[in-house]
Amino acid sequence: AIESNFSEIGEIRSAVGLIEELGNINSNNEDLKNFMGINLLEVVEKIKSSDLISQVLDNTIRDQSIYITQWTEKQIRRWADIVKENVDYWTKINDFTIEALAVIKQANLLHTEFNLTDAQILSCLIALNANVDKGRLLQIGTGEGKSTIVSVLAVIHALKGKKVDIITSSPVLAERDAKEKAKFYNMFDLQCSDNNDKSIYLAGPKKCYRKDIVYGEATQFQFDILRTEYAQLNTLDDRKCEVAIVDEVDSMLIDDSSKIARLATSMAGMDQLHIIYHVLWNRIVYLQDKIIEINDKMYLLYGKVGFEEGKMILEYADEKGNIIK
Repeated sequence: AIESNFSEIGEIRSAVGLIEELGNINSNNEDLKNFMGINLLEVVEKIKSSDLISQVLDNTIRDQSIYITQWTEKQIRRWADIVKENVDYWTKINDFTIEALAVIKQANLLHTEFNLTDAQILSCLIALNANVDKGRLLQIGTGEGKSTIVSVLAVIHALKGKKVDIITSSPVLAERDAKEKAKFYNMFDLQCSDNNDKSIYLAGPKKCYRKDIVYGEATQFQFDILRTEYAQLNTLDDRKCEVAIVDEVDSMLIDDSSKIARLATSMAGMDQLHIIYHVLWNRIVYLQDKIIEINDKMYLLYGKVGFEEGKMILEYADEKGNIIK
């Protein structure tokens, strides 16, 4: 059964085959059918083109008319800064999405030494064409680079001035991905972090929410929203919920659907128990010093324990106050 499902040699699907499969599987999806009305294959090939020149830099810095595939981190950051300076203008020009994906493809090559695959490029194009009110659900196969696709989408939305929240299936993955992608985002002068509580949180803004892109588990976002809106702790620091990208959406909607985020609340009168807790604690500490282990047995001894001539001596006071050994 395993041999019939998995071949010994891996196969990379071409853009032609992927587009054909996309149309067959989503034949009832009107939004996607309309999107596929454009020549998707031509768009993909243009993004991968080795002689694509940036409209952004070509219109602002005349001596920068070099191919995007030859860019260094310096040109990528300059391009990103220009886009962010006039977001409304540049994001509305023709073929901005194509240019943005081409630039991000080059940045990913510099960061990982790998080019974006046709499957990753198509996935990004489809996600970016999502209905504003409904979003888009993508089924990405294992090993096709979900984390890379997520980071590409995050960059494009962040360049448009949006705050991006990336929801992972665990806090461990959130911390890992935030660290691994930090240098990639930095090429576009973007900052990222994870929202895990590194220490006991009391009140005030969390530094992570000042970043452009925040990774975190769904429940951690829920806790921080409750802290802000219910407990009035200003945890989010005026950060708006603008773009959410969910990695492993099946885990969030199925596996973790029963998880509930709830803030702990104080109980009236509990402070009156403090004196009792202190008395009990002091008594436990006092008894701890009186417990001695002898021959694998524990003894509670009242008095002063010492050693004389190789023997253990216990000193204690009788009822009259006399010291007895």
